[in-house]
Amino acid sequence: MSMSSSDIPRDEVGIAKAPSAGPRPNDAYGWIDGYASDLHTAAKELVEKGEASRVSDEAIAQIITAAVRLYYAKSELEDR
Repeated sequence: MSMSSSDIPRDEVGIAKAPSAGPRPNDAYGWIDGYASDLHTAAKELVEKGEASRVSDEAIAQIITAAVRLYYAKSELEDR
């Protein structure tokens, strides 16, 4: 099941809020796993529909930067 941007819970400023429960409810960053899956699904749907332009260049840059930063840190810490 995918989420549209209007389905994502947000705080009063509009920042996406982490779900209160998930696979790791005691981990402040446990929500990333669920959002990664939703992002993957949404990206696939947007590409299939030819609507990738609905996502801003800034958002894509932030997503890629975060992913590369996490991947690098994990590879360095886990000797990948």
